[in-house]
Amino acid sequence: MSLPERAAASMGISSQNLVEVPADKHLSAEFVAELTARGMPTEVTGAALGTVGMPVGGACAGQVYLSGDGRLWLWDVDNPRNFRQGGAICNGPHYVDPLQVSSPFRNGFAVRVGGDGPARTKSLDSKGFEKVSFVGRYPVGRVEYAEPWFTGGLTGSQLDIRTDLGG
Repeated sequence: MSLPERAAASMGISSQNLVEVPADKHLSAEFVAELTARGMPTEVTGAALGTVGMPVGGACAGQVYLSGDGRLWLWDVDNPRNFRQGGAICNGPHYVDPLQVSSPFRNGFAVRVGGDGPARTKSLDSKGFEKVSFVGRYPVGRVEYAEPWFTGGLTGSQLDIRTDLGG
């Protein structure tokens, strides 16, 4: 059996319905540049943070979204039958009626800051910080946290994440 016939059989279609896609598609350099342009970053704050769902999973790695305030949600790691996938197209069902941030797992991150006064522990989300903003330009989403008592601000890309739970 040839490879195209096996491929067609695995998809449940006739091998006559397979179409060969040429490697050189004769696309102009300008068209390719337009397709690959990343565009301008989008900043989201306030109530709109609850509508952010940036995919952070990978091929064959399940699906996990990054929320606007830094939480991980919409986990598809065990193939649930009722998984409500999102979509990047503007006429998709979740563009008009966004999913609410929810997770079947209890997870999160926190930061502990010490210094002259007592140590403070704050969750890295909108409950732990007064000012949270999400700056997205696919495929990178950056969550920024700010507090009046915390000088300099904090961004996810600057975190030194420790996984030990010891004192």
